[in-house]
Amino acid sequence: MGDYVRGAVRERRYPVRCPMATGGGTGGCRGVLPREVVVRALARGGSNNAELQAFELLEAEAAIDPPEKVYCPHPGCSCPLERPPSLAALGCQAATCPACRQAFCPRCLKPGPHQGSTGCCPLTATACEAPPSSPPSAGTAGGAAVDAADAALLRLASALGWRRCPACLAMVERGL
Repeated sequence: MGDYVRGAVRERRYPVRCPMATGGGTGGCRGVLPREVVVRALARGGSNNAELQAFELLEAEAAIDPPEKVYCPHPGCSCPLERPPSLAALGCQAATCPACRQAFCPRCLKPGPHQGSTGCCPLTATACEAPPSSPPSAGTAGGAAVDAADAALLRLASALGWRRCPACLAMVERGL
């Protein structure tokens, strides 16, 4: 059971289904393994702490409604976060990711501290730009790689005809 559960967590399958559920199993199979069974299987199978953390991250991600779900914009983090329902009340105040402890703008999801001006935040028609007085290590050097990655994504999106979802701002390709 431990190997099965570890495999399900590695493949990011949540909830973890009973191994007999997909094979048409009977005999009281509920289809989904209870949390306690998954945690116990991970502990018994010699799993490391990272596998348990991965399962808990899957749980947290599943608990957030899709319209409010965003991910930490910092490379290497991507922690699932819940965006507050009222962005108007936020202003352009920086938020801090609880996983990597780095700041980002909860409106436009750009890394680093921001202050509003005009034009970039599609939800409010205000921009979120790094303050001009920010030191190079906080805004320029770290942000340059992210800005280059953003620019590459926007070029790809333009070439392939992708657009931003008006609700969650994710890049999407409309199917026919």
